[in-house]
Amino acid sequence: MHINHAVEMNHSQLNDDDKAFILTQLEAKVPFDTILDGIQESVWNPGEVTRLHLTTKKDLHNLMQEFSLSFTERRSQNDRESVQIIIDQHEDKFGKTSPFKFYKSQGSPGPDGTEKEDMILIIMTPFGIEMLKKFGSNIISIDGTHGTNGYDFTLTTLMVVDDYYMGIPVAFCISNRERAGVFSIFFNECGKINAKVFMSDDFPAYNKEWTKVMGEVQHTLLCTWHVDKNFRKNLTLVNGTVELKSQVYKCIRTLLQETSQEVFYELLPKAIDQLLNNENTKRFGQYFIKEYASRHAMWSYAFRTGCGINTNMKLEAMHRVLKDIYMKGLKGKRLDTLIAILLKMSQRSLFKRLTQLMMEKDTHTLRSIRERHSKGKSLANAENVCSLIDGSFTVNSESNSTLKYSVTISKKDPCNCKLICPSCNVCLHKYSCSCTDYTISSQFCKHIHAVCIFALQNKNNYHLDSENDACTKGTARKNTDK
Repeated sequence: MHINHAVEMNHSQLNDDDKAFILTQLEAKVPFDTILDGIQESVWNPGEVTRLHLTTKKDLHNLMQEFSLSFTERRSQNDRESVQIIIDQHEDKFGKTSPFKFYKSQGSPGPDGTEKEDMILIIMTPFGIEMLKKFGSNIISIDGTHGTNGYDFTLTTLMVVDDYYMGIPVAFCISNRERAGVFSIFFNECGKINAKVFMSDDFPAYNKEWTKVMGEVQHTLLCTWHVDKNFRKNLTLVNGTVELKSQVYKCIRTLLQETSQEVFYELLPKAIDQLLNNENTKRFGQYFIKEYASRHAMWSYAFRTGCGINTNMKLEAMHRVLKDIYMKGLKGKRLDTLIAILLKMSQRSLFKRLTQLMMEKDTHTLRSIRERHSKGKSLANAENVCSLIDGSFTVNSESNSTLKYSVTISKKDPCNCKLICPSCNVCLHKYSCSCTDYTISSQFCKHIHAVCIFALQNKNNYHLDSENDACTKGTARKNTDK
């Protein structure tokens, strides 16, 4: 088929038979991509191409409009009316368990802290509420994203981390402005939550309003990825060579990654003096003092040991799935479509959780435990593992011959934890290690695996707290009776 003929054909209309063929599938709610794939796969010879084979998504939309077919999420051509109808239908059907907890349309009156032009929609499913109550006392993370609708409304998501260390989105807030009044309403709808850790990107309104509504949090943390991004972005304040900027960045990263509070407090004033006493780095030093020096407990590793979270990557990943998978990489236009997607994602989170509980499916965290067990095998020998008289162990670093990590028993009582190494028969909380993989990333590190493997290999030479194995009930100790 000549290319010009194809162009002319594309400007023609679908005939009645073609429309009837497509309408049958549209009425059966076959996805657009599936319809188009079926049409295009039916021809291989260019000479056999007809107008039907050139059907586009725009054609499908036009047919739905022409024959008054409605999208599942679309209750009206007017997006605002459609959203209101969706909310009303859910309230009529589910009553108090409706996922729509708060709605203020633009132009309508609202509670204190809002303005007439504010638009706020808060969504929490019964499953989200249950998960927030169950796991909200540990880790709460929050982040906002754009590009999910055609009005530039922000989607803010609240997430918890469950007992499999998987992130579960529990609440959504769609709003036209990111401001204190909006977040105050959002957090109040969540109920009273006493979280151990609250993590966000570097947007002060999040933690400020959370503290107002929920009270003080033991650890208010900034996502390391966002902090590092801001450090690198502001290296433009350094006047000088690439080497000088690299030195400044290395200095700040050293502060970021220091795990000892004592050492951190020694390094911080030295770093500030070094930055301020050099004309080429003075502006960056002033920026660092203004933005981060006084908030060091929110971003330095030294103040997040044992918190169980270092970045908001679980939440970032969820937003990527929303945009890349559910929205197919396209910028969203309608709000009712976004609402339908969020409800679908919440439903799939529910079934993912149920599947995990009932079938004990593999997870990223469980796979990482097995991977670190394999790495721990190479360390599980007398050259690398040393038992101390107090029941703790030291394990040599593989990358630094002068560095030793301390592994100690941290929990003697039985634990119902799901994160267990099947080979060691030990959960994540049984031992602690001084390495950053454990203290910052909360991983079952290879040093703990090495201790467990070493103790099991040397049962005859060690007095064990357990009749069966060192890994289950206690730390292996040198038998002094021999």
